Amino acid sequence: MKKYIAVTALLGGLLAFVGVPFAARAQINPAVMPASGPLSKQTMARLLLTDAARIGNRVVAVGDRGYIVYSDNNGTSWQRAKTPLNTPLLTAIYFLDDKTGWAVGHDSTILTTTDRGESWSKVFSAADDQKPLMDVTFVDANRGFAVGAYGAFYGTSDGGKTWNARKMFEAAKTVQSSAAPKKGKYESVGSSKAAEGDAGDKGGDEDKHINAIIALAEGATAKPDGSKLFVAGEAGMLAKSDDGGTTWTKIASPYKGSFFGAIQAKDGAVLIYGLRGRIYRST
Repeated sequence: MKKYIAVTALLGGLLAFVGVPFAARAQINPAVMPASGPLSKQTMARLLLTDAARIGNRVVAVGDRGYIVYSDNNGTSWQRAKTPLNTPLLTAIYFLDDKTGWAVGHDSTILTTTDRGESWSKVFSAADDQKPLMDVTFVDANRGFAVGAYGAFYGTSDGGKTWNARKMFEAAKTVQSSAAPKKGKYESVGSSKAAEGDAGDKGGDEDKHINAIIALAEGATAKPDGSKLFVAGEAGMLAKSDDGGTTWTKIASPYKGSFFGAIQAKDGAVLIYGLRGRIYRST
């Protein structure tokens, strides 16, 4: 089992290098927002954006009111992409290759693009479920996963044409007792303050918000083959799958607070980050 150690870091400037304004001083008036095409610096300064992805020299970002924007010069200038009308808040974006991408958000909305983010179409939504999606990933051209609030977990096996709701922690498929990962030792770096959890911590994992999902590679030089997946979420929820998302194993967490994201480093280590600026690295 991988252990996790705390890492001290500043998160505020992670995306500053591309000039993406990830906090808005005031919401923009939709009436003055062009449907597509170039955006002024004043408009960009007021957009509320939540996530971004880089493909080559292009950066594509998503955000409030379903806005999607892209830049080919590291944020010097931006253009608005073509998106479906009445698209809600988008929370995450992922590109499978240099042309094909996916964005997810509220109302369980899933959008896709095949032209490097310049135009998008809706392939799925489930507003009645009231489960905002928080992250999306694809392991190959056919298989993909989207996760979100209240245990939302969707999968596709046909390249995103259809999406099916799944249960991540069904009783019959949850690893119990001796088969569960053993509790690891954790070392806090750069902080002597005890870890604090979320207020109103939930007891079970079934309805916890799943905030991040990534596909894992076996080693530093390997590419993910889709068999190993990792999720992080609310109230310290961590889990992994070794069979492409069919069954999941809960992982003992180094922190009771919520995690908002996860990435795998080039050396194979997994980094998870979350509440109160905490970052943990597997060892």
